[in-house]
Amino acid sequence: MAADALALALVGAMAAAPALEPCTLSSPGLPSVRARCGAVVVPKDHGAPAAGTFAVGFGVLEATGERAAPDPVVLLPGGPGQAGTEVAAIADVALARARQDRDLVLFDPRGTGRSMRLSCDDGAAGAARLTRTPADEAARFAACAPRLPLDPRLVSTEAIARDL
Repeated sequence: MAADALALALVGAMAAAPALEPCTLSSPGLPSVRARCGAVVVPKDHGAPAAGTFAVGFGVLEATGERAAPDPVVLLPGGPGQAGTEVAAIADVALARARQDRDLVLFDPRGTGRSMRLSCDDGAAGAARLTRTPADEAARFAACAPRLPLDPRLVSTEAIARDL
């Protein structure tokens, strides 16, 4: 199955594909989408693998046709902070034609969604956030960053690409 081939591709030389379990993907204000979800274990710091690991999550929307091609379409979300699994309803509609023949993989880059989400949200309303100065935001982030489960310096394009 194409989803299983993808799981192997996500972990490179890993001997066995991660298990894919039925799941429901949702976003506020959008319909939920049935999928199969899994995760692969990656180093927190690719330059220092002994620093520990964490799970990078993904969802698979299976091909709707009778036979799926072996190579899936992998959605790499924009950002910063966007998780592929959180746009499942949009991707389901926007990529319906591609899904006729291919599985669609919704990848959550490190620090988002099912991949050790990082957030310094202080609950302030959008209007209040607009009045903050860059210095206010820098101070808020400096106070928050040490409490995050993953060092924000380890969330980079290079690290995300290596996670794939």
